[in-house]
Amino acid sequence: MVLHQYSHHELCGVAAGRSQWLKQRSAGFTLIEVMIALLIFAVAASTLLLSDGHVVRRTAQVQDRMVANWLADQAINHFYQDAHNVQVGSFGGYQMFSEQDWYVQSDVKETDKAGFYRVDVTVFHGKELPENKKEAIWDLTGFLRKPLF
Repeated sequence: MVLHQYSHHELCGVAAGRSQWLKQRSAGFTLIEVMIALLIFAVAASTLLLSDGHVVRRTAQVQDRMVANWLADQAINHFYQDAHNVQVGSFGGYQMFSEQDWYVQSDVKETDKAGFYRVDVTVFHGKELPENKKEAIWDLTGFLRKPLF
């Protein structure tokens, strides 16, 4: 077996060449590395934007429901305040509230109990009662009793 003996200068030259090659290799990113980083960033950014848009839409829906609930509650309270003059029938009207157009529909019906009435209030977006009642933002039902005296 033959062993090669290298001089100190020869070994230093090999080591120097290797470290120089490593410096050149680590001087920057390759095109593939940059493209993968951009792809990861693009996926993360688009996911964030989609989720942010969903949150904004959901917040608007919750706000609409809160306003519609308030309007329905006010309509039922109106019937409670004027219980002496309660009339069976459908009543509706347009209201402008919270910088939006709302249509509040109230249906008053007699119940099986004498002097008791059922009030169904439905709130819609817009200035007119829509043909499709499924477009309702909020439904609220209350019962009232006509005062005896």
